[in-house]
Amino acid sequence: MWTYRGDEPTVIQWLGSIRLGHEAHRIAAKAVRRRHRALALVTVLVAVLAAAAAFTAALGTSRTWLQVSAGTLAALAAATALLHAVADDADVIAAHQRAAAEYGDLRRQLEQAILSERITDDRLAEIRHEWTRIEARAPSLSHRTTRRADDQLRPGAHLPVPASATDAPHGGVPQTEIDDEPVKELTAG
Repeated sequence: MWTYRGDEPTVIQWLGSIRLGHEAHRIAAKAVRRRHRALALVTVLVAVLAAAAAFTAALGTSRTWLQVSAGTLAALAAATALLHAVADDADVIAAHQRAAAEYGDLRRQLEQAILSERITDDRLAEIRHEWTRIEARAPSLSHRTTRRADDQLRPGAHLPVPASATDAPHGGVPQTEIDDEPVKELTAG
């Protein structure tokens, strides 16, 4: 067993990569959900327009352009409904959410091992094996999604609330200071 000193590049790289996978799958699930809702909205709007055009054509004087518009809108509504049904977004969203949850769990396991300052080679092998399993089961990520996740995780790109023991404190304020007074002065007796 070796003691983690806080500067082993492999462990730090692993933590960064696992964190990136966690964030990227979270972003991917959100994007697919947004696309699913947008396509559903477009389908409903086109169907409503097709119905309105058809009723107008049926009730009023028969104008060819109105009948053609109603038929075109009906075909477009059918095409968007088919696209919406074939996309299978619910399964894709669930797969990305599952992958994000598994990456999050693996991240917490590695963070706990880092904080305990005792990481065995066997423990690293377990983490590597679990990571490989998650990657094999997870849906693929686009380069754009991975880049967005990486941009969000860079220091200064956003100021998230710390989600774990290894995250930097919110706003970059050192943990040794409270209300601009060093902790040493508070604990000095």
